[in-house]
Amino acid sequence: TRERVAEAARRLNYRPNTLARSLATNRSYVVGLVISNIANLFFAEVTQGIEQVADANGYSVILCDTARDAAKEQRYLDLLASRQVDGIIFMSGRLPADTVAAIRNVKCPVVTISRDGASYGIPTVRINNRAEAARAVSYLVNLGHARIGFISGQLDDAESGLPRLAGYKAALEDAGIPFDP
Repeated sequence: TRERVAEAARRLNYRPNTLARSLATNRSYVVGLVISNIANLFFAEVTQGIEQVADANGYSVILCDTARDAAKEQRYLDLLASRQVDGIIFMSGRLPADTVAAIRNVKCPVVTISRDGASYGIPTVRINNRAEAARAVSYLVNLGHARIGFISGQLDDAESGLPRLAGYKAALEDAGIPFDP
């Protein structure tokens, strides 16, 4: 009997009602992704990776590009919460107090990427910029390079620019290569 039902479903192109499934299981199998700029290569690559992992695990991703607009960030957080997504991944170049408050008010799990949400008690995935810059320099030193330039974004950025420069300088020092500004 089960095989006959499955065959009839295939023949009729039956599609399960995902809304009904969500109500029955209390899971939507949807993750919200809020980013500040899809044109930013970093965000685009991370978005692609998130989508691939989500798809491999049976999830869909709703992408919300805020174009660096704080009001849009809050609207998208509200929208995703109203859609009862299973979780939200929040990637932004900033985390102002009103956005922190909006994240705290969402009734589903939220994790930030590339922001220091941890200082606000928000689960955060971060890059160790200092260690990764040092690792890149060490890699080049191990290939035999002795003149290694440093190209960065804003050096006054305490979250990425300054730690990257510190890692660069530390790796040069460890290799016995003088820093040449």
